[in-house]
Amino acid sequence: RRVHGGGIFENIISMTCEVNPHPRVDVLFKHAKNSFIGAWIIGGIAVLICLIVAALHISKLRRVTPSVRRDLYVDIVFVGPVFCVIGYLCILIPRVTPLFDALLAFYEAKVLYDYGRLLVNLVAGESAHNDHLARVKASSVLAALPPQRFLAVAPLTCCFFPCCPSLQFSEWMLVLVERLLRQFLFIAPSVAVIHVAISLQDTDDSLTKTEVSEQVLALIKLASVLLAVWGLFIVYKATRGVLRNYHTTFKFAGIKIILVITSIQEAIVSNRLKHKREPEPGEYFSKYAIGYFWINFAMCIEGLILTLILVYAFPLSELESSRVNESTSDVTEIGQGKVGVSKSSVSRDPDSPQ
Repeated sequence: RRVHGGGIFENIISMTCEVNPHPRVDVLFKHAKNSFIGAWIIGGIAVLICLIVAALHISKLRRVTPSVRRDLYVDIVFVGPVFCVIGYLCILIPRVTPLFDALLAFYEAKVLYDYGRLLVNLVAGESAHNDHLARVKASSVLAALPPQRFLAVAPLTCCFFPCCPSLQFSEWMLVLVERLLRQFLFIAPSVAVIHVAISLQDTDDSLTKTEVSEQVLALIKLASVLLAVWGLFIVYKATRGVLRNYHTTFKFAGIKIILVITSIQEAIVSNRLKHKREPEPGEYFSKYAIGYFWINFAMCIEGLILTLILVYAFPLSELESSRVNESTSDVTEIGQGKVGVSKSSVSRDPDSPQ
């Protein structure tokens, strides 16, 4: 219930219509001691391993000369520990789960946005110091590709592949992809925050309104996710051949695991809510709360697995080799330019010695 005389944070923590479906940690400890203590210990071990692995890898990445590409590698790898820590905090403090859901939604959107930026940066090269310059350089490189059906990709337009025209890749496609990813970056956390605000209602018909509102929010988020993934598939299809040495397919699969995990968890919660019974008088917590507790525990394990995948998919060797290769190509181009100038100057000067 609302905390009389409490601050806004206390009221949010004690949220939902009549009682918070997420029980206090002391209630969990009192009524299901062994199982929940086991979950806390296993989850804590998973978080510890996850943080150690991620910290070691990120420290190695930060030894490379600062660049946009290095920062994107660090940001993407960092999402694994975020998943793991948020899941563990939700099983330690179940009543703040809705607040952490909003934070998790933001990181889900951010990692997709960063991956789209990374693909463009890899095509443009290390010399691209901002997103606009990277987009211009990447579009000039991708414009050399033969015309293809770049827009006929999953999950929205793959069925229209036969009737979709073959187009020359141009900068407007990268602008479209950037906007598709950016809308998800704003809509996903906004939907989560609105969901928290709706849950604070305490009117008599708030349950019905909440169910309808949650369905509408779920449809909005689904549409936003589909558009963002469609944009990623567009840029992935265009850059797959150019970035063959960077194993973008494995990177793309690792990123999509985040959405798959989220979808599975939401499906589990929806199924539990559909079949759960009404709490009886004196009941400390319902199936709703227990379901979310174990889903958050699973997120600790999933966060560890995700961290291991991202560490393998975004290795330090790629940053080092790309910098060496680009430095070598720059030196070669400069050398060739000097030779060309010397030859032309010799041929134009009649008094020069042959």
